[in-house]
Amino acid sequence: MSVGFVGLGNMGQGMADNLLSKGADLTVFTRTQSKIEAMIDKGAKGAASISDLTSKVDVVLVCLQTSRLHAFCCLETME
Repeated sequence: MSVGFVGLGNMGQGMADNLLSKGADLTVFTRTQSKIEAMIDKGAKGAASISDLTSKVDVVLVCLQTSRLHAFCCLETME
């Protein structure tokens, strides 16, 4: 099963790192390109957008600060 992860902030980074350490097939997206590149260096795949991420994975985990950001994330996938 492939896993997508949105949000590589303080909490999300640790969660994504743990998924990778357990061998997950992980694709990540966050607004900061350097964080995506750092995860690629660790073995994850990167996505150019939330829509790009959702087209590549079976399940998506979201770790964002506010409900407004969660709503934006969901709405972007519906377009």
